[in-house]
Amino acid sequence: MNYKILVIPIAIIFLAACSKHDKAYYAANIDKAESKSRECNSAMEAAFVANDKEKITSLSEDVECKAAVEVFKKHKTELAKVERELKRKEKEQARLAAEKAFQEKYEQQLSSLKNLSYVDFVESTKDCVGSFSFKKSPICKAYQELKKDFDTKEIAVLKAKYSGEKLEDFRQDQCQGVNYSKVYCALALQAAREQKQEKIEGYLADRASLKKAFNQCQSQYDVLRKANKWGEANASIQTYQCSLVAQAASKLKVYSFNKPIQ
Repeated sequence: MNYKILVIPIAIIFLAACSKHDKAYYAANIDKAESKSRECNSAMEAAFVANDKEKITSLSEDVECKAAVEVFKKHKTELAKVERELKRKEKEQARLAAEKAFQEKYEQQLSSLKNLSYVDFVESTKDCVGSFSFKKSPICKAYQELKKDFDTKEIAVLKAKYSGEKLEDFRQDQCQGVNYSKVYCALALQAAREQKQEKIEGYLADRASLKKAFNQCQSQYDVLRKANKWGEANASIQTYQCSLVAQAASKLKVYSFNKPIQ
């Protein structure tokens, strides 16, 4: 009889101990961990509001509450990490898709613009001129890629079409008045500079030709000067041709038309 009386309390204690859930249990039953965690947190809030120090201490030391809160907190952290990784992957996929679409559009624009005349190229890309953006549109990226080549080819066309004073006249026509063109003004200016430099280099490579051209300008200048026609004399050496040979001669340290080159 005494043996049975002792067994009952021990069994009750054993069952009570087993009723406490540990971390392993809550790790396998996250929904239970969430429910218990919320229950413990609510109880703790109520204890704080009531200033029930005994209850606060009891809840703080409650093994099951600690297990549930810790497991659920860890679960939320891991879940947040997974969600961040999913968002990162989605963002990366979106970025790659956007880059692919941009590249395809850029290549289409590149192919299309290459076949245009210079005038049509300028007209088609006019919105790209003077615009500044760290993220350019496909057509403006293609414009930047092709512009230098288009300009170089058109400058070559101008130099072939107009020579010497004719190119200067064209430049002046495009840079002022009713025919003003910002695009062709800049191109003609560059073409004129290149053509002058080429002619100067040609003279320097052919000293006999330079001597002949220089002395023709010097002779005319000398005749007018001796006739006291100073204005005409100065005007004669300001012409395109005489100005050009003067620039070439200056490279040889001949700085005036006072005397001919011997």
